[in-house]
Order: sequence, then structure tokens, then C-alpha cells
Amino acid sequence: MKKCGLFLFFLLSSAMLLLGCAKEKKYELLAEYEGLVFENDTNVFFTLGKQYYNGSKIRIAATRDGNVVLCEDGKESEIFMAGIDTDYLNPASHWWLDSAGRVYVLCDDTITMLDSSGQSCGSVSVDDGVVTDICESSRQEVIVVVRNPVELTNGVAVLDMKRQTVTDTVWLEQSILGLDTGKEKDILLVDTNGICDYSLAEQSGIYYVEWGSSPYKNVGLVRGIRLVSENRFELFLDKDVLMTLKKVIPKDTGKTVLTYKAVSVPAKIKEMIVRFNQENDDYYVQVIELEENMDYHTFRGKVQTEIAAGYGPDILSDYSVLDLQALQNKGALENLMPYVESGGIDKDAYFPICFLRQETFYGMIYGITGGTLYVSTPEADVPQCWNIDSLLDFLDTYPEDRRFAAGADAAEVLDILIRYSNNLQGIVDWENHSCDFSKERWERMLRAARRYGECRENRDSDCIAVLAYFYNFGDYAAYDTVMEQKGMVMAGYPTEDMGVSCCFGDCLYMNAASGNKEGVWQFFQFLLREDIQKEMHADDIEMSFPVNRQAFVEIGREWTTRHHFTALLAEPEIYAYEFTEGQLAEVEAFMENAGTASGCPLEIRDIIREEVQAYFNGNKDMEEVNAVIQNRVQLYLNEQ
Repeated sequence: MKKCGLFLFFLLSSAMLLLGCAKEKKYELLAEYEGLVFENDTNVFFTLGKQYYNGSKIRIAATRDGNVVLCEDGKESEIFMAGIDTDYLNPASHWWLDSAGRVYVLCDDTITMLDSSGQSCGSVSVDDGVVTDICESSRQEVIVVVRNPVELTNGVAVLDMKRQTVTDTVWLEQSILGLDTGKEKDILLVDTNGICDYSLAEQSGIYYVEWGSSPYKNVGLVRGIRLVSENRFELFLDKDVLMTLKKVIPKDTGKTVLTYKAVSVPAKIKEMIVRFNQENDDYYVQVIELEENMDYHTFRGKVQTEIAAGYGPDILSDYSVLDLQALQNKGALENLMPYVESGGIDKDAYFPICFLRQETFYGMIYGITGGTLYVSTPEADVPQCWNIDSLLDFLDTYPEDRRFAAGADAAEVLDILIRYSNNLQGIVDWENHSCDFSKERWERMLRAARRYGECRENRDSDCIAVLAYFYNFGDYAAYDTVMEQKGMVMAGYPTEDMGVSCCFGDCLYMNAASGNKEGVWQFFQFLLREDIQKEMHADDIEMSFPVNRQAFVEIGREWTTRHHFTALLAEPEIYAYEFTEGQLAEVEAFMENAGTASGCPLEIRDIIREEVQAYFNGNKDMEEVNAVIQNRVQLYLNEQ
């Protein structure tokens, strides 16, 4: 990874949190990102820890031959310990060095100190949770973070290895993202509120930075913190990035403001908005999120009313309103295809999914997630084509005490069988505006859903199928590895002709009443730019794939250079896997051929879900339920 500096600006209003001070002060956070380069020796198996050590940023890693190496940023790795007990070498453990070079190993609720030969010289266990992080205080005490996995709370405690004791945990209200040696007090904490200098004795602290609604509150795990000056802070992020924050006074941009209103806006999009605002000379995107005293449903209903009335925000997402389809039907969403066709975007540079949705839904897709269905094939012959009839035939080979998929009751199983078929597996005739719920195929689907829906009697039985979602390249490789071990094959969601895999889009929409459509389109084009696509989707934790082909391939190839682990499907084993060039080609083909997740209209599926429950509960027979569904769906079709 090359070192690179990227300056991002984001307007942030917050209070000066010096204790006893109520005066407000507005400031911007300027963030500079520098990629760290730790030697990626092929013998390195997995990371044990990352931290500041003697002023340097280091990674502690285990090798395949049982040694431990220290990798300093930009330098070659060196063997630190050899022939270590395998109890201390596993991906679930966390290693840390104090200022004197002593080694601490955290694993579950136990902290163990190792001598220079890797042998234990004492251990301490905590009683009220698991130990997740460790640092040295300004008074050279060893501080540990304790997390209670039941109550989902965390706190800090003081460790004394000489006496082999640990103090009672001081529980904190905020989630701890990282900690390090304090400046004026004991420890520096990065939590979901900001960066705080904290005193254990006083059980309070001084916040140097408060995140507010900025994108930086979702930085992820922090392995080291440095206060460079009063207004400058370094965060050593777990994803091998050094993030430098600087507080500056904001300035009036003098640009046309584009409003983007949603319950929440992803952190990565916020970062890209910051960059757009810096680069674009004419427009400035302003984010408006859920108001503090307003609930989720009320907020979305308010925005829905605004847009339906012909005003409201310039930009919206799936998390802005209650019913996007209703707004589109009213002409309140702008059709983006004329903008695409007018030039400025090379359609061949993107996966078809980026523009396919424009045929039915006026959204701009900037990220994609894959979805498919795996089916267990223990002994039965595997069908050549997984259409609805072959899947129903296949289900007939299973005993009735099995369940279809984890958490899927009968209604959900039925929805899985129909959701990606535009014509409800041949039940609806769109051309003639008619339907027929007396068909044998429909009755077979009802019986299969009732038989294999999860209930109290079969909740502990094996699943016939697994619903898989691929948010990044590692997800695909993990499913590929684990499903093969389980004897499951990718069948896709059933339609009349074949099993299909689908893509779900991260989508933005333009308000048709916006007075700044050119600016909104410039922002959409910005998000589709190759360099922005790579930056948005490069992180392991990013929840979608890029829609730009070149960005997709480059990020995928970078994934092939690393080793990965997964505890997929809550199995007790930790599966190690590699992402290969062959799998990269498979994922690319998957994205190339996958359709959008737009099957039968939601209104029809809602009618079915409401009525079939009486059959699944045994309150009505199949014929009676089908007659009600027939009447209601036919009425819906007549109104179209």
C-alpha cells in the first residue's frame, strides 16, 4: 500500500467539553489519512496485535512455523519470539508490549504475561466479562478494558501482575473504541462520543474532540492515540491507517447548498461528501440526519410529506422516506437515465446493475451487495437447473422434521420461493391483468412452506438452505469455503426458468422538485468516479462492492494477497481461507449476471403474507385462503 495523504473537511458543531465550561465553540475537523506499510511476508499467518511501541507503529504477528515477529511501519519484520505455545497463538488472542518490553496476552477473560522465551510467568482473570484491550497509564499502571458480553457494557480496570490482581471494573456509558497513555490524566479514550483524557480515580475526563454527527465517530477499532498538540491528534486505526485529526475554524463556502436528508448517512458517504465539498467549486452537500427528539418513523414520514408536496431535500436515500415507490408513482423522483445517456459516464465501465434499476426505479446505485441461496445436497441427485419446479421436487426428498432456513417461518419460506419471480412463478399474467391461485404449483409452494417453516418443533434441526449475502470479497470466499465443507451448492433464488442470484444496491435518488439538479447530478457522477469507488469500498468492513469494474478488480486483487478468517454461521471452529484469483473471477461473473432484487410487487407479497397465515396456523384450509388471495390480488391488478 502506498502512503498517501488525503485532506477531508467536515463541518462539526460541538461544545468545548472542558469541565465546568458551558461556552460553545464551533470548529471543523480536518482529517489526514496515511496508509501504513507492514511487511506482508508470506510466512506471516495472522496478526496478534498493533500498537505504538517506543514511538513507532508496530504490528505483532504469528508465522506459520510458530514464531512471533515484530513488523514496524515501513521496515522489514524481525523475529521476536520463537517456538511459542499454540495456546497463545490464535486469532482470538491479543498481544501487547508495555514500555519495558514485557509481553501481555489477552484471551477471553484472562491476561497472561510471557517471559522472553515465551513461557508464562503469571496470569490474572477478570470475573465480570472478557478483556478486549490494554494500555499503560501516565502513572505506568497497566489498564485493561473489560466488556460484559451479556449487558453489552464496557469499562476499565487496573492490572497488577506482581500481585496477580485486578481492581473492580469502572463501567462507562460509552463504547470504547481504543485507549492509550493519558496526557493530563490517566488514559486517553476514543469512544463513541469523541477523544477523552480520563481519570480513573475521578471517574471523569476532558473531551478534546466530540464527534457530533461527523463521519469520524465510526472509525472502528483504534490501536493507538497520540496528542500531537492542543488541536492535533493521531489515531492508529486497526485497518493499518494513520488518521490525523486537526481542529480548525470553519469558513463560509459561498457555494450553492444541496441538502441530503436521511435517518442516517453511512460514514463512508459522509467522508466522500467532505471530499466533494472540498473539490467542487459550485456546490456543497449538507447532511441532515434524524433529529434528536424525533423517532425513526416520524422523521421518514415528515420527509415523505415534504417531497410529495413538491419541496424537501435535493438528495434522498432508502432511509429518507417511508415509501419510495409511492413517490416515484407520483413523479416525485427524477428519472436519471437522460442524464446518463447525455454523456459524462461510460456505461461499459460499470456493472449492468448500476443502470438496470433505472428501468424500473429512478435511483443511482453506487455500491452493490450480492445475495443468493445455497441448498444442502447430501444424497439426492442435484438438479441441472434450479427452477421452482426442480426445487420443489428436491424438497420432497427431505423428511418433514427439517427446516428450510434459520429463522424462516412458513410465511418467510413462501416469500423466499416467490420474491424474485416477477409473475409469482406463473401465477400472475401481467399482460392480461389476471391471476390464478388455484394452480398446482402454488399449492405445492404453500405445502412446502408449511412443512419446512421454522417452528418450535423443528428449531433445533438442520437447515436445508442458507440465505447468503456477500458484502465484500471475503464474504464470497468464506461462504465458498464453508458451504463446500457443509456439502451445500449455490442454487440461487427460484424462478420459473432458473435459479437467480440478485444484487441489492446502495442507492441515492434525486428529488424531481429540486432547484439544483445539475449539482445533484455532479455529486452522483463524483460517487461513480473510479478513484472514489476504490476509496469508498477498499476497507474490509465496507458493506458493499464497487459498481465500477476497474475499482472492483483492483480491490479484489488486493484481497488475494492476504489471509482471512471467519466464524461464519456461528460455527465453533474458526475457518481460515484465502481469496483466490479464481474466486475473484467468480465474483465478477456473479455481479455481471446478477439481476436487481425486484421481483413481484411488494403490495402483492404483502397481501399474500397477510392471508396465508390463517392456513399456516390451521385456522383455514388452503382452498378458503386461496380464494381470498385470488380476490384481493385480482382487485389490485384491476386497479393498475
